[in-house]
Amino acid sequence: MKIISAACIAALFAAPCLSAAKPANLKRGGVKISVSGALSAKTGKALALLGKSAPEAGAQVKKYVFEIKKGALSGISPENAPNAVALSTAAAGCSVTWLAGAIAHESCLLKLYADYGKSHEGPVPRRVWTGGEADRYCIRYQLSVLRQLNAPQQETDCLSSGAGNNSGAASSYAGWESRCTSNR
Repeated sequence: MKIISAACIAALFAAPCLSAAKPANLKRGGVKISVSGALSAKTGKALALLGKSAPEAGAQVKKYVFEIKKGALSGISPENAPNAVALSTAAAGCSVTWLAGAIAHESCLLKLYADYGKSHEGPVPRRVWTGGEADRYCIRYQLSVLRQLNAPQQETDCLSSGAGNNSGAASSYAGWESRCTSNR
């Protein structure tokens, strides 16, 4: 059984910090991939997997994620780049299914941000697209996507082993490193 490393989880779910690095730009299913090396190849595979095995999630990614960029940390920063997902180089060590689920999760957060912006005037409050309720909602979505992708049991267990809330999904990303790698 493959163990998801703490670095992998931390790389995918840490606070966003977009980088200005300019790696080669590729497109996969309408999404611009601005990361390089192994991460570029794995990102392309993750997007293809979403399109094939979880078509609704793939369509959501196409609608809300225009670019996947290199970042010091992985995540989103919709106030600065409303349709971009940042991936750190450490994300290259994650499985294709885990990366696909993480991209779907970020598209869920971007959808929350966009939906609120369409129906309200003024800036979008952070609580709409990050933390507490938003994380729980998008973790449940990510878990659903991972199941559609036939992800390894360990990956779905990682998401569903949350903080004992009623949803059966983790309540936040905090502490996943120890929960998901405790079987080493």
